[in-house]
Amino acid sequence: MRFTFKQLTAAVISVLALTGCASNAQSDRFEDQVGVQLFLWNFNSVAQECEHLGVAGIDWALVSPPQEHIQGEHWWVGYQAVSYQLESQLGTQSEFEAMVKTCGDNGVEIYVDAVINHMTGSSEGVGTAGTEYAKYEYGDLYTRDDFHACTETLDSQIADWANLTQVQECELLNLADLRTEDEGVRAKIVGYLQSLVDLGVTGFRIDAAKHIAVADMEAIKAKLPAEIKYIQEVDSRHSRC
Repeated sequence: MRFTFKQLTAAVISVLALTGCASNAQSDRFEDQVGVQLFLWNFNSVAQECEHLGVAGIDWALVSPPQEHIQGEHWWVGYQAVSYQLESQLGTQSEFEAMVKTCGDNGVEIYVDAVINHMTGSSEGVGTAGTEYAKYEYGDLYTRDDFHACTETLDSQIADWANLTQVQECELLNLADLRTEDEGVRAKIVGYLQSLVDLGVTGFRIDAAKHIAVADMEAIKAKLPAEIKYIQEVDSRHSRC
């Protein structure tokens, strides 16, 4: 017999109740909450699914990066940011806003996969919102001085995964690495994240957090509301998928 996701979730919640464990409805602690990752689901589909997730007791849903990105068919294009406009293959800003509202009305918070360590690895192109870009030039957003100029390796790429400087300042998979220690760069990142918070987003998964200095990440978080929740991607292997 095949079970739907909703049925399986309801069954798990019932088992927790029978065993005396607290369900997510009985605690405000993040550790006690239940979330789902809706990888590459478009905004309209997420909104529709939230009607079922709320009934099942799901607390939050993580959506893939919503910002403008390079064009292409591969899953990873969404992780190569071109601008912070909410115009991507997942939908438009109005669809994003409607999704957040619908999910919130059903008791499901929205977390966003945030790409803030880097921009693209492409030499040049046009993004999903029509923005023209080059690897180190993004209109009024970022210019060459806003990116690390790695001198640790001959090709600027990470070579030694045990070398902290390389991991945090050289390029990951040829992606233009932002100078997150720079106040101007931080301000633009904070502006992007705050704009999502203003639309009702309550949490972030920080993509490539391992490649951002701890002090930089803490400085960015310090400028955002204290109640925002974070999931940080840290790949323990010496390479990245």
